[in-house]
Amino acid sequence: MIDIEDVPTLVDPVVIAAFEGWNDAADAASSVVDHLMDVWSARVVGAIDPDEFYDFQVNRPFVGADATGHRRITWPGTQIAIASPPELDRDVILIRGIEPNMRWRQFCAELLAACDDLGASLVVTLGALLADTPHTRPIPVSGTASEPDLVDRLKLEQSTYEGPTGIVGVFQDACLRLDIPAVSYWAAVPHYVAQPPCPKATLALVGQLEDLLEASIPLGDLPEDSRAWERGVDELAEEDDDVADYVRSLEETRDTAELPEASGEAIAREFERYLKRRGDEELTALSLADLRDAIGLSATPVDVHVQRWGGGLPQYAVGHLDRVARIRADVARIPGLAVCGAAYDGVGIPAVIASAQTAAAGLEELLQEENRETDR
Repeated sequence: MIDIEDVPTLVDPVVIAAFEGWNDAADAASSVVDHLMDVWSARVVGAIDPDEFYDFQVNRPFVGADATGHRRITWPGTQIAIASPPELDRDVILIRGIEPNMRWRQFCAELLAACDDLGASLVVTLGALLADTPHTRPIPVSGTASEPDLVDRLKLEQSTYEGPTGIVGVFQDACLRLDIPAVSYWAAVPHYVAQPPCPKATLALVGQLEDLLEASIPLGDLPEDSRAWERGVDELAEEDDDVADYVRSLEETRDTAELPEASGEAIAREFERYLKRRGDEELTALSLADLRDAIGLSATPVDVHVQRWGGGLPQYAVGHLDRVARIRADVARIPGLAVCGAAYDGVGIPAVIASAQTAAAGLEELLQEENRETDR
């Protein structure tokens, strides 16, 4: 049995669990729980007895110095922590550990008994696997749920997987046998960059948790770490023609497979959902990071104002380019008038700047021609 410290009664707690090992490619899943424990200031309230479940010749203890300089041994194991995130109207139970080497059913039973004592109403497990996916595209995340209402609400699937499984699969099965509602999210990590960490996959899993919890989770350095990771993989791929060709083939396969779903309306809807979960300070930081990456601007702004326009993101329907061409042909008949901006040429900062520069260059050429005519 797990001895749990005295804790106050938790409010509708949800369990979020991840385990190092076979289920945790590039440490992407366990890194989510590490991140949540940090940003939510979680407190450890219990731990599994490692002697019963771990082979210490496989998962060896670690020797090091503590804050006072004294030598101490840290044993491999699994911990239970609790948090009361200010962004949520419920508490959270976090389970972070290592896939055990033995007695898996007893391991799961003890963890779930402790969660039941804490009043858990939902269990969410996180995993990561290696897959044929390009690092340049959004990390795919698949989700399954044990309850039909969860499947419908979260647009997930009931698992049809058959084959070897890890502790995450056994833990999910234990929840099902005890009639505990359970959800599982798995991130697909590019197999050619399997070494940890993979902050882009961690960020993708955090995004799924935000949808589940219907609340924003502080991201900290994850967005910048994700961009830095992708840039680093880009550089490695550029140094090897075979890898670069392989990545391009994965991109083509992925883009072709997703083309029917990649409508402008779907992309806009997903982007607006993302923005709604972000606070003003976080949106400002993300915008400044984009400006730095796009045009090298690193100055600190004197003042910042964030204006949210729901439904304001342009949604380009089929035939958009032809319509823009006709508009510009008609506008060209009116001297001194030009159109530009996100509604015409793209929503990214570089696209908007390029659109404005093209319009300004056209007007400048017109004014210069008028000046030459006047001088004559």
